[in-house]
Amino acid sequence: MEPSHGLISELTTEARADEVGLWLITAKLRDECGIADPTQLRAATLDFVREFLGSGQVVAGFYSGDGNGIAVWDMPTSDVISRISAEWDALGRQPSIGDIVVFVGRPQA
Repeated sequence: MEPSHGLISELTTEARADEVGLWLITAKLRDECGIADPTQLRAATLDFVREFLGSGQVVAGFYSGDGNGIAVWDMPTSDVISRISAEWDALGRQPSIGDIVVFVGRPQA
């Protein structure tokens, strides 16, 4: 399944205003695109994240240990996908709020 460009646009707007967690992406793909099978949902989520990051409008990261915002993962998209996949394996379930990764609007230079 190809990620909806409308969904990418919607979540890019959200990421610029706040942050978008992996859990939200999986929920949107499940609820709005009808992907119920966990294996298909994971594959669709990782494909979506690849396209989401490929837009150049968002970056991936996680909450900084000192509580001061998001620590951006400065790595290629393929490495972000590998990291998410590995952490998802370690999690052993569908991501929930606060799990694995969040996406925020790319900082403007």
